[in-house]
Amino acid sequence: MDRCDPWARAVTETDVKVRREADRAPAFEHAWLFDHFAPLQGDLDGPCLEGWTLLAALAAQTSRLRLVLMPAHPYPDGIVARLADEVVARVG
Repeated sequence: MDRCDPWARAVTETDVKVRREADRAPAFEHAWLFDHFAPLQGDLDGPCLEGWTLLAALAAQTSRLRLVLMPAHPYPDGIVARLADEVVARVG
């Protein structure tokens, strides 16, 4: 399995691959993501996948992992509910 830094301040394609592989490993029960729109350190213009979209994409590609999004932005409750509803609608 590729290695990803659990303290990384950006979510990249490597992180996505690691979480898909973790879905097949019984030792892993959940995978965490965060919802920043840009990296928090290093190359601030570097890649960083948006959390809610990534949550839906990973939910469609995994079957066992519990996926968790750590919201960092103070979204209003109604927007969070709508985003979560959209994820459920896309993946069932």
